Amino acid sequence: MGDPHQDRCRRAAGAEGVAECAELARAGGLASVAIGGIGASSASLLAGVPVDGLCVVSAIAAAPDPGRPPPRCCGPPARP
Repeated sequence: MGDPHQDRCRRAAGAEGVAECAELARAGGLASVAIGGIGASSASLLAGVPVDGLCVVSAIAAAPDPGRPPPRCCGPPARP
């Protein structure tokens, strides 16, 4: 999704940009993982986007107890 607070030189991709990158990766035989600014409040924006995984490092690091499993952000990824 992109975190505009972390890197002012990179623009946020949004769900459409993430989907485009995922399709390019899949066409090349690669898996894709969405990373950057994804947490419980934004993961639902990626519902239906064909990524193979979500990376929620910021959400885990900011949790009161990072050693505990994070709450589920969304259901299993959609498969085409």
